[in-house]
Amino acid sequence: ALSSCVFAQKWCFVVAGDGRSNGLDSKRPEDKDGINALITAEMRDAVLSEKAEALLWTGDLVYGSKDEAQFRSQMARWMEIMKPLWDAGVQVLPVRGNHEATCPQSVAVWNEFFQGKYALPQNGPWNAKNLSFFAVRHNALFVGVDQFITGPGTLPMPWLYGVLGQKRPMHVFTYGHEMAFMAGGHKDNLDRFPVDRD
Repeated sequence: ALSSCVFAQKWCFVVAGDGRSNGLDSKRPEDKDGINALITAEMRDAVLSEKAEALLWTGDLVYGSKDEAQFRSQMARWMEIMKPLWDAGVQVLPVRGNHEATCPQSVAVWNEFFQGKYALPQNGPWNAKNLSFFAVRHNALFVGVDQFITGPGTLPMPWLYGVLGQKRPMHVFTYGHEMAFMAGGHKDNLDRFPVDRD
């Protein structure tokens, strides 16, 4: 009798975030259009050199602005820097950070950029399509959570229970922007709702 072994396929993904500039009036040469363009490009290049299949971006793509035109310009710059990832077939899965949520039209602008071939999975909660989502890749489930639709530190619990309650891949990676535990002066974190966080 012959026996066969199935070896696990090796693959990698990258987690990154907070590529924003140090302010709208930052004098650092690497800060352009609300983005630390140097570091963001280096992260993009690392994803390509590692031959990663996916990039999970944990928010703060840009510095943000209450001015819609300025926010739109920043988002366009981030997309321009990251375009080689989509061109290479990398699955790019960003979630919003607090800096993307400052513009009153932030959701509309976000959806304007993440559509077509750049669209995020459309399986999020009814009020957060293209913001919260899940994606399966090989043996992993990625769950990106927008934490700004209902307020900082909150989670879409009914939707999360539904996603995590299904038959799922072996490895689960859930991510968002707000930290799980209090750090520094930040009060907008998951410590506010520890039962949901846990």
